[in-house]
Amino acid sequence: MAEAADSGIVAHVSHHRKVALREEIRLKIAGLDKPARESASKKIQDAVLSHALWAAAETVALYLALPDEPETRGILQAAIKGGKRVVMPKIDLSEGLTWWALQGANLPPTSSLWEPSPEKSVRVSVEEVGGFLIPGRAFDPSSKR
Repeated sequence: MAEAADSGIVAHVSHHRKVALREEIRLKIAGLDKPARESASKKIQDAVLSHALWAAAETVALYLALPDEPETRGILQAAIKGGKRVVMPKIDLSEGLTWWALQGANLPPTSSLWEPSPEKSVRVSVEEVGGFLIPGRAFDPSSKR
């Protein structure tokens, strides 16, 4: 019984620590000037584009970055230029997360939340995706946001 109570307290403390850590990271990011943010995004982009898994993937799933996340548009442009099939997520109320291949000029116009239009895109099975790029403010050592 004490063990169950202890694990509940640990989970509760962990939640509060996670909330505090998120706020700390948000404030650090907000304190970065534009050149520092661009430099950090460029380093991430270079690391992604030079990775063997990226080179091997024919189809890549990308999310557009939110304003306080590392920029992903350069990676999106490099994927298209490099001949990769780029898919982006769309929420379907009955099916959940679905994936859609961008077609030609149907590129996202802004860095806000954006979903592909089924009328201008082709649906792709998640099994066809060779790699996923998911931006975020921070990740733990096990790649959880």
